[in-house]
Amino acid sequence: MPSYQFYVTDMVCEGCGDLIRQAIQALDADAEIAADLETKAVRVISQAEELAIRAAIIQAGYVVQ
Repeated sequence: MPSYQFYVTDMVCEGCGDLIRQAIQALDADAEIAADLETKAVRVISQAEELAIRAAIIQAGYVVQ
């Protein structure tokens, strides 16, 4: 499966990470997601396309770099 890394600059707490996970899992329930609050990195292994994942994070209300 493809893997992607996104930097979510306004992810500041576990609640943010949970909302981002939920948004990505709505696209791909089998996605593997790791959110690192310290580095603001979200690593995703998923069959979903990169642009779709990025859009889901943005629609959840976060800024993706």
